[in-house]
Amino acid sequence: MGKRVKYLSLIFIIFLAVICEASKLNSSILQISSKLNSAKKSDIVRIYHDLKSKYIKAIIKDDKEAQISAIKALIKGSKILNIPYAHYQEELSLLFKEVGYKKYKNVEETHKKKLRKSYIKSIASFKDKVVITLNRRVDKDEVKFFELNSKKRYRDIFDIKTELKFKVKKISLRDVKSIRVSQYNAKTVRIVLESNRAINSIFSIEKNKITIRVDHKKYPLSQKKYYKK
Repeated sequence: MGKRVKYLSLIFIIFLAVICEASKLNSSILQISSKLNSAKKSDIVRIYHDLKSKYIKAIIKDDKEAQISAIKALIKGSKILNIPYAHYQEELSLLFKEVGYKKYKNVEETHKKKLRKSYIKSIASFKDKVVITLNRRVDKDEVKFFELNSKKRYRDIFDIKTELKFKVKKISLRDVKSIRVSQYNAKTVRIVLESNRAINSIFSIEKNKITIRVDHKKYPLSQKKYYKK
Protein backbone atom coordinates (compact mmCIF):
# COMPACT_ATOMS: atom_id res chain seq x y z
CA MET A 1 0.00 0.00 0.00
CA GLY A 2 2.82 2.37 0.96
CA LYS A 3 4.64 1.71 -2.32
CA ARG A 4 1.46 2.43 -4.30
CA VAL A 5 0.98 5.79 -2.54
CA LYS A 6 4.60 6.74 -3.26
CA TYR A 7 4.14 5.70 -6.92
CA LEU A 8 0.97 7.80 -7.30
CA SER A 9 2.65 10.76 -5.55
CA LEU A 10 5.57 10.53 -7.98
CA ILE A 11 3.20 10.52 -10.98
CA PHE A 12 1.36 13.54 -9.55
CA ILE A 13 4.63 15.46 -9.06
CA ILE A 14 5.72 14.69 -12.64
CA PHE A 15 2.30 15.80 -13.90
CA LEU A 16 2.56 19.12 -12.07
CA ALA A 17 6.10 19.65 -13.38
CA VAL A 18 4.92 19.13 -16.97
CA ILE A 19 2.06 21.62 -16.51
CA CYS A 20 4.37 24.23 -14.96
CA GLU A 21 6.91 23.80 -17.76
CA ALA A 22 4.19 24.25 -20.41
CA SER A 23 2.90 27.36 -18.66
CA LYS A 24 6.43 28.80 -18.50
CA LEU A 25 6.96 28.23 -22.23
CA ASN A 26 3.73 29.98 -23.19
CA SER A 27 4.45 32.89 -20.83
CA SER A 28 7.93 33.20 -22.32
CA ILE A 29 6.49 33.35 -25.85
CA LEU A 30 3.93 35.99 -24.86
CA GLN A 31 6.61 38.08 -23.18
CA ILE A 32 8.89 37.90 -26.23
CA SER A 33 6.04 38.71 -28.65
CA SER A 34 5.09 41.82 -26.64
CA LYS A 35 8.50 43.31 -27.52
CA LEU A 36 7.52 43.40 -31.20
CA ASN A 37 5.34 46.47 -30.49
CA SER A 38 8.22 48.87 -29.85
CA ALA A 39 11.41 47.13 -31.01
CA LYS A 40 13.75 48.42 -33.71
CA LYS A 41 13.76 46.53 -37.00
CA SER A 42 17.17 44.97 -36.26
CA ASP A 43 15.83 43.71 -32.92
CA ILE A 44 12.61 42.46 -34.53
CA VAL A 45 14.66 40.09 -36.73
CA ARG A 46 16.31 38.64 -33.61
CA ILE A 47 12.95 38.36 -31.82
CA TYR A 48 11.45 36.67 -34.89
CA HIS A 49 14.13 33.94 -34.91
CA ASP A 50 13.77 33.51 -31.16
CA LEU A 51 10.03 32.94 -31.64
CA LYS A 52 10.71 30.32 -34.31
CA SER A 53 12.92 28.44 -31.82
CA LYS A 54 10.17 28.64 -29.18
CA TYR A 55 7.63 27.39 -31.73
CA ILE A 56 9.77 24.32 -32.49
CA LYS A 57 10.17 23.70 -28.76
CA ALA A 58 6.36 23.92 -28.33
CA ILE A 59 5.89 21.36 -31.12
CA ILE A 60 8.38 18.96 -29.49
CA LYS A 61 6.57 19.32 -26.16
CA ASP A 62 3.18 19.03 -27.88
CA ASP A 63 2.10 22.26 -26.13
CA LYS A 64 -0.83 23.44 -28.27
CA GLU A 65 -1.39 26.69 -26.38
CA ALA A 66 2.27 27.68 -26.73
CA GLN A 67 2.20 26.71 -30.43
CA ILE A 68 -0.77 29.01 -31.03
CA SER A 69 0.87 31.90 -29.15
CA ALA A 70 4.10 31.41 -31.13
CA ILE A 71 2.32 31.28 -34.51
CA LYS A 72 0.30 34.42 -33.71
CA ALA A 73 3.53 36.21 -32.82
CA LEU A 74 5.31 34.92 -35.94
CA ILE A 75 2.46 36.21 -38.13
CA LYS A 76 2.71 39.59 -36.43
CA GLY A 77 6.49 39.65 -36.88
CA SER A 78 6.17 38.59 -40.52
CA LYS A 79 3.82 41.50 -41.22
CA ILE A 80 6.26 43.98 -39.66
CA LEU A 81 9.20 42.50 -41.61
CA ASN A 82 7.09 42.23 -44.79
CA ILE A 83 7.76 38.52 -45.34
CA PRO A 84 5.30 35.72 -46.33
CA TYR A 85 3.22 34.24 -43.52
CA ALA A 86 0.44 32.30 -45.30
CA HIS A 87 1.87 28.97 -44.09
CA TYR A 88 1.61 30.16 -40.50
CA GLN A 89 -2.03 31.11 -41.04
CA GLU A 90 -2.74 27.60 -42.34
CA GLU A 91 -1.03 26.02 -39.32
CA LEU A 92 -2.99 28.32 -37.01
CA SER A 93 -6.29 27.29 -38.62
CA LEU A 94 -5.44 23.61 -38.11
CA LEU A 95 -4.56 24.22 -34.46
CA PHE A 96 -7.81 26.13 -33.91
CA LYS A 97 -9.75 23.10 -35.18
CA GLU A 98 -7.69 20.75 -33.04
CA VAL A 99 -7.95 22.55 -29.68
CA GLY A 100 -11.25 24.37 -30.22
CA TYR A 101 -11.34 28.02 -31.24
CA LYS A 102 -13.69 29.13 -28.47
CA LYS A 103 -11.39 27.87 -25.72
CA TYR A 104 -8.36 29.56 -27.27
CA LYS A 105 -10.19 32.82 -27.98
CA ASN A 106 -10.88 33.34 -24.27
CA VAL A 107 -7.21 32.76 -23.44
CA GLU A 108 -6.11 35.06 -26.27
CA GLU A 109 -8.40 37.91 -25.20
CA THR A 110 -7.09 37.75 -21.63
CA HIS A 111 -3.46 38.01 -22.77
CA LYS A 112 -4.33 40.61 -25.40
CA LYS A 113 -5.81 42.95 -22.79
CA LYS A 114 -2.74 42.49 -20.61
CA LEU A 115 -0.17 42.98 -23.37
CA ARG A 116 -1.85 45.82 -25.27
CA LYS A 117 -2.37 48.10 -22.28
CA SER A 118 -0.56 51.30 -23.17
CA TYR A 119 0.46 54.55 -21.55
CA ILE A 120 2.16 57.80 -22.52
CA LYS A 121 5.86 57.93 -21.64
CA SER A 122 6.49 61.55 -22.61
CA ILE A 123 5.07 64.62 -24.38
CA ALA A 124 7.37 67.18 -25.97
CA SER A 125 6.50 70.39 -27.85
CA PHE A 126 8.52 72.26 -30.47
CA LYS A 127 7.79 75.35 -32.59
CA ASP A 128 5.35 73.64 -34.93
CA LYS A 129 4.79 70.15 -33.52
CA VAL A 130 3.95 68.06 -30.46
CA VAL A 131 5.48 64.58 -30.12
CA ILE A 132 3.72 62.01 -27.94
CA THR A 133 5.75 58.90 -27.11
CA LEU A 134 3.97 55.76 -25.92
CA ASN A 135 5.32 52.57 -24.36
CA ARG A 136 4.40 50.50 -27.44
CA ARG A 137 3.68 50.68 -31.17
CA VAL A 138 0.61 52.74 -32.08
CA ASP A 139 -2.03 51.66 -34.61
CA LYS A 140 -3.65 54.39 -36.70
CA ASP A 141 -7.14 53.40 -35.52
CA GLU A 142 -6.07 54.26 -31.95
CA VAL A 143 -6.01 57.97 -32.79
CA LYS A 144 -9.23 59.82 -33.58
CA PHE A 145 -9.50 63.43 -34.74
CA PHE A 146 -12.38 65.88 -34.86
CA GLU A 147 -13.05 69.64 -34.75
CA LEU A 148 -15.22 71.82 -32.54
CA ASN A 149 -15.41 75.29 -34.09
CA SER A 150 -17.46 78.36 -33.30
CA LYS A 151 -17.11 82.09 -33.86
CA LYS A 152 -13.49 83.04 -33.11
CA ARG A 153 -12.96 79.75 -31.29
CA TYR A 154 -11.36 76.86 -33.15
CA ARG A 155 -10.46 73.54 -31.55
CA ASP A 156 -8.66 70.57 -33.07
CA ILE A 157 -9.15 67.52 -30.84
CA PHE A 158 -7.15 64.29 -30.80
CA ASP A 159 -8.37 61.29 -28.81
CA ILE A 160 -5.72 58.64 -28.19
CA LYS A 161 -6.52 55.18 -26.81
CA THR A 162 -3.98 55.17 -24.00
CA GLU A 163 -3.36 56.20 -20.41
CA LEU A 164 -1.71 59.28 -18.89
CA LYS A 165 0.14 58.59 -15.64
CA PHE A 166 1.77 61.97 -15.03
CA LYS A 167 0.89 65.65 -14.87
CA VAL A 168 1.72 67.38 -18.15
CA LYS A 169 3.76 70.56 -17.89
CA LYS A 170 2.72 73.57 -19.93
CA ILE A 171 3.32 73.01 -23.64
CA SER A 172 2.91 75.44 -26.51
CA LEU A 173 2.86 75.66 -30.31
CA ARG A 174 3.33 78.53 -32.68
CA ASP A 175 0.00 80.14 -33.71
CA VAL A 176 -1.93 78.03 -31.18
CA LYS A 177 -3.51 79.85 -28.25
CA SER A 178 -3.51 76.88 -25.85
CA ILE A 179 -2.95 73.12 -25.62
CA ARG A 180 -4.70 70.94 -23.06
CA VAL A 181 -3.83 67.32 -22.32
CA SER A 182 -6.03 65.25 -20.02
CA GLN A 183 -7.30 61.76 -19.25
CA TYR A 184 -10.74 62.09 -20.87
CA ASN A 185 -11.88 58.68 -19.64
CA ALA A 186 -10.28 55.43 -18.45
CA LYS A 187 -9.21 54.46 -21.98
CA THR A 188 -8.73 57.82 -23.71
CA VAL A 189 -6.28 60.71 -23.47
CA ARG A 190 -7.57 63.89 -25.10
CA ILE A 191 -5.34 66.58 -26.59
CA VAL A 192 -7.06 69.87 -27.47
CA LEU A 193 -5.44 72.56 -29.62
CA GLU A 194 -7.30 75.87 -29.39
CA SER A 195 -6.93 79.14 -31.29
CA ASN A 196 -8.95 82.14 -32.48
CA ARG A 197 -8.45 81.06 -36.11
CA ALA A 198 -8.41 77.78 -38.04
CA ILE A 199 -5.51 75.62 -36.85
CA ASN A 200 -5.14 73.37 -39.92
CA SER A 201 -3.34 70.52 -38.15
CA ILE A 202 -2.32 67.02 -39.26
CA PHE A 203 -0.83 64.05 -37.44
CA SER A 204 1.50 61.17 -38.27
CA ILE A 205 2.34 57.88 -36.60
CA GLU A 206 5.74 56.21 -36.58
CA LYS A 207 6.18 53.13 -34.38
CA ASN A 208 5.44 54.32 -30.82
CA LYS A 209 5.36 58.05 -31.60
CA ILE A 210 2.47 60.32 -32.58
CA THR A 211 3.43 63.69 -34.08
CA ILE A 212 0.92 66.54 -34.37
CA ARG A 213 1.97 69.37 -36.72
CA VAL A 214 0.32 72.75 -37.20
CA ASP A 215 2.39 74.10 -40.09
CA HIS A 216 2.39 71.21 -42.57
CA LYS A 217 2.99 73.34 -45.68
CA LYS A 218 6.69 72.86 -44.94
CA TYR A 219 6.31 69.10 -44.88
CA PRO A 220 4.96 67.63 -48.14
CA LEU A 221 2.86 64.51 -47.63
CA SER A 222 5.22 62.58 -49.93
CA GLN A 223 8.04 62.85 -47.36
CA LYS A 224 6.25 60.83 -44.73
CA LYS A 225 3.01 58.94 -44.28
CA TYR A 226 0.53 61.33 -42.68
CA TYR A 227 -2.99 60.56 -41.59
CA LYS A 228 -4.99 63.66 -42.41
CA LYS A 229 -8.07 64.82 -40.63
